[in-house]
Amino acid sequence: MRNLEIRFLKKNRISCLKKGDIIQTMSETPPKKIIKWHDLFGLNLKDFFKDSNFEVKTEQNMSLKAQYVDVLIISKSDGKPLEKLPDGFEFLRDHNILTYKSLNQSLDQWTIIEVLGHYVSYRKMVSPKEKLLPPSKFQVYAVCTKYPQKLYSRLKFF
Repeated sequence: MRNLEIRFLKKNRISCLKKGDIIQTMSETPPKKIIKWHDLFGLNLKDFFKDSNFEVKTEQNMSLKAQYVDVLIISKSDGKPLEKLPDGFEFLRDHNILTYKSLNQSLDQWTIIEVLGHYVSYRKMVSPKEKLLPPSKFQVYAVCTKYPQKLYSRLKFF
């Protein structure tokens, strides 16, 4: 029986495969550190709203097929009201749905459609079966780190 070895070279990575072995990958460059911006954004908001009359949930499952909204800020009866809110959060409602786009992501028309879909799903989830809660109980936010060029370049889409 011959020993078979296959080598692949792609972007500074060498992968070796031998007959009967699992794939072993050796990298010539250290792995790139990835900053989890969504987690940091959500944790920052959790910290800010701590002990207030709002609850912050992150990566909330929005359907049977995993659909996650970036952040939910939900009014609660206990906790003290905040005296000052972060810029842009002056109009918080009972249920606030947020999408966040970091430096590596674009706030575009698809993002807006997606967060509006999350709003529809979430409103159905939290409403009594008999009747949907009124739209005035909800607020949708789209937050981005960089200027949303793709969104403004396609305004005719809406």
